[in-house]
Amino acid sequence: MNKQKPPRLYTRSESSCYWMRWYEGGILRRESTGTDDLVAAERVLAQKVAELQADALSPRLRVPLRFGFTLFEQGCGLKGEALCQLRRLTPFLIEALEKHGVQTFEDLAHASLFSIFEWLKEVELPGVSVDLRPDETPVYEGRFRLANGMIEQAVALAGKALEFVAGE
Repeated sequence: MNKQKPPRLYTRSESSCYWMRWYEGGILRRESTGTDDLVAAERVLAQKVAELQADALSPRLRVPLRFGFTLFEQGCGLKGEALCQLRRLTPFLIEALEKHGVQTFEDLAHASLFSIFEWLKEVELPGVSVDLRPDETPVYEGRFRLANGMIEQAVALAGKALEFVAGE
């Protein structure tokens, strides 16, 4: 069995820049880093390695949010109060993420935890239904925002769901 060598930097006599080489799908690839500075070239190589790792995960993460959270709910093994919490928070999490253009778990993987936390602060929960309008839509008394503890639980939920979907 032919083992692939890890990505690395090298020099070429006809170029002043460092070059990087890596294997992609069993094919040797080469590309200039565009710099003759070793530290900068190492950063370019590290970025390339990160891109390759993200591309390897990408097919599993190209799942719509709702489908991915459904997979997570069905396969995560949560029971009792933890499952109830998942079911309570998922709609609000999906609403906040979709409002900010996150449509798939691949998009979720690129969103920062801080952004998700801030987006969830914007979510308003309707209060208690006190009456029905003539068109049968409920009238709510008050609107509430998620408390920080609930936001932290929702962010943790997003991370666990992302890990679950990526590992499928």
